[in-house]
Amino acid sequence: MEDAQFFNNQLHMMEISNSLSVITSANQQAAERSRTRFLWGFIGVSIALVIILILSFVNNRQKNRLKKNKAEIEEQNEKQKEMNAQLTELNQQLIETNIKRETYMRLFMDISAAYISKLSDYRKLVSRKIKANQTADLLKSLNTHKLEEEESQMFYNRFDKAFMELYPGFVTELNKLLLPECQLEVPTTHDLTTEIRIFALMRLGVTDSKEIATLLHYSTQTIYNYKSGMRAKAINRDSFESDINQLCHIINS
Repeated sequence: MEDAQFFNNQLHMMEISNSLSVITSANQQAAERSRTRFLWGFIGVSIALVIILILSFVNNRQKNRLKKNKAEIEEQNEKQKEMNAQLTELNQQLIETNIKRETYMRLFMDISAAYISKLSDYRKLVSRKIKANQTADLLKSLNTHKLEEEESQMFYNRFDKAFMELYPGFVTELNKLLLPECQLEVPTTHDLTTEIRIFALMRLGVTDSKEIATLLHYSTQTIYNYKSGMRAKAINRDSFESDINQLCHIINS
């Protein structure tokens, strides 16, 4: 009986040992699977983090590139605006130049046509006087200054009208260069004073006193006196004549 019991105990121990071995093996396999899953999970998370970092880097790079492109586009737009403004200004200057040319041409043609008409009338008068043996009357009319005065006044009238149509604000702007107590009266018509007429010619680029004297039928000394007198009234005497040329840069102002 004792032997049988011992044998049964041995058998039972073997069964327990086998069971423990199976359990241990199963636990080891489970632990291995857990480690494998953890490893793959870690690898997956690491890959995901790397992908996220790469995507974040690419995204930031694209943002920076877009920001740079936007800045470049804005800069180009600003340059384009400046160029458009310059083109507009140049176009305006061309328009103003054309208006000036047309006005000057009209003035020249009006004066030329008037002189041709006067010359024709004068030729007829001379011819009629000679045919009628009225040479004494002819010489008398030639010795008077009436014809010269009429021609001069006609030139003044046409010049004043054309200039004031081109630069209606000239006298107002000229007054800005003068001392408060030396302001010129703004003409209500197109008739200019000799003083204003001289500086109107200077605004047109005729600055030589001798040339102005020839155009206005005055002596050079008279023109010089007018210019000196006006310069004495200027706020800035040194730059007065150059300032004249800057007046009324916008046509019809």
